[in-house]
Amino acid sequence: MISKLVSHLAASFEIKLEAAYCLCHIAAHQQKPWAEAMLKEEALKNFIPLLKSHDGEAIHIALAYLEAMFKMLVSMVGITGDRFLCCIDILTHDSH
Repeated sequence: MISKLVSHLAASFEIKLEAAYCLCHIAAHQQKPWAEAMLKEEALKNFIPLLKSHDGEAIHIALAYLEAMFKMLVSMVGITGDRFLCCIDILTHDSH
């Protein structure tokens, strides 16, 4: 199922957005097997074009997906305290 949804992230904009919503909802449930499947299918790589979109809804859903996956991966790896803040600093670092 995950591979099919990830493949739809390369489809037309409407289909891409619906697939992104589905993957985001799956990620929000914080289930390790689903996270591993999304990592295996490289779903994150396919969300990057949505972040570059001029559509606010697309950007919002991509950021929500990134947040859900980040939270899940942090809990899976067991990052806490200062190490967690270090990861957030890396994500929020402005290279400009």
